[in-house]
Amino acid sequence: MVKTRCLSSEYLAPPKKGAPQLRCRRHNGLTFSLYRKAYWKMDNLNIGYYDEKGSAEIANTISSDISNMASAADQITTFSISSILQIVGGIVGLSILDWKLALMITLLIPVKFLVVLYFSRKRIQILKNCREG
Repeated sequence: MVKTRCLSSEYLAPPKKGAPQLRCRRHNGLTFSLYRKAYWKMDNLNIGYYDEKGSAEIANTISSDISNMASAADQITTFSISSILQIVGGIVGLSILDWKLALMITLLIPVKFLVVLYFSRKRIQILKNCREG
């Protein structure tokens, strides 16, 4: 069995079983996919583009951009999973204390979502109007 190492500098040791291995695979898969897409994009560029910029500059820019995108994706995924677990844990804990209150809070979550969605769309409309006018 071949042990793979994660491309990120955060993971210097071979991945352990479970969540770290899953995170490492997801990170490597995303990074590989971005590099592949960047290669195919660069393959379709005019040759004049490479005359304007040096190969080291192009490679450095692509590498740093892909690293930043993979890092942002990792942070967003970690934050999302953490938030979902906090909500589920809070509902379970609240249902242990008082099931009626937990049911009421659970029913209010979609209402809160709709209110936030409404005001978010309203804010976007206001920002568009400010930019245009």
